[in-house]
Amino acid sequence: MIIEKTVTFKEPVQKIWDKIMDMEGVIYCMPGVRSVEVAGKNKYRVVMEQKVGFIPIKFNLELKVTNLQPPTHLETVADGTAYGGLGKAFQKQSLDLIAVSENEATLIYKGDLTLSGRIGTFGQRVIGSKIKSVANEFLNNFVAKSGLAALT
Repeated sequence: MIIEKTVTFKEPVQKIWDKIMDMEGVIYCMPGVRSVEVAGKNKYRVVMEQKVGFIPIKFNLELKVTNLQPPTHLETVADGTAYGGLGKAFQKQSLDLIAVSENEATLIYKGDLTLSGRIGTFGQRVIGSKIKSVANEFLNNFVAKSGLAALT
């Protein structure tokens, strides 16, 4: 499932980038994150809870920064398993910053989520609306926690 969302800030690219580089803070903007632990350079262990349909599922994930091009591009992958042997989750994400002017920039979030196992079988049917909701909440949380002035 692929999702793309954008938000425009009345801020320069570098100021937004500096907020993005607080990786632990950015990870906590993702709905359902219960804990974040630094596991090495650009590597984090994350415990996340999400509901897939009406079923609550807890994931152990390893999130890695795979491509870093300051101050405009960041790629991560999150790979992990659901508690109880329900399946696996894999997500690629990217954040791109595009300068609109000297004091305005657009942040583009892209995510591609794959579920396998029992949650994949059940989850693919209901994941479309859920992933859009999670992406919107992530960006709203980032805007709120960063203190940056968002236009859209």
